[in-house]
Amino acid sequence: MKIDVLSMFKVWKDPVWSKVIATGILALLSLSVVYFFDFLSSVLSGLEYGVNFIFKSTLVPNWLIGFMGFCTAMVIFVFLLYGKEKYFPKQKRILWRNYKKDYFLGLEWHWRFGSTGSDIYDLHSCCPKCKYQVFLRPASHYSTPIYKCDSCGESYGPFQESLGEIESKVRRFIQQKLRTRSWLS
Repeated sequence: MKIDVLSMFKVWKDPVWSKVIATGILALLSLSVVYFFDFLSSVLSGLEYGVNFIFKSTLVPNWLIGFMGFCTAMVIFVFLLYGKEKYFPKQKRILWRNYKKDYFLGLEWHWRFGSTGSDIYDLHSCCPKCKYQVFLRPASHYSTPIYKCDSCGESYGPFQESLGEIESKVRRFIQQKLRTRSWLS
């Protein structure tokens, strides 16, 4: 029977089996130390003393004292947790993903971030007065493109750019605020 040494080293490098092997080696070493240095009798006598103490008969049973001590410790622990939350509240962590609206070019803009975080989706503009969604009205021969609210009649503009250029500019404003962390204010 030939033992492959390389496969044994592969098992040793495995994250699970290495822990199992190390636990087995540690258990064998501790058993041998206990056996050879006659610690086994002292360990067993200590366990026997503990069991006898728990079930020893006094005016109040020791197991009841232990149970009451455990309950008291739990009540103190709950009060400490309550006091910590009351007197030292957690500061609400503000995530950049919660930054979903801002004002640019005189309009209120709303968006959401993609799963990677770098993409901005569903960019749309709203009227700052009534929060109604507004769209860019294209230019004609006589007028420049403007945003006009169908709800309150307010007009925003004129703009010299197309819709794609305006949305690109707003995306860059958003990215600039994220880079400079000025979205926090």
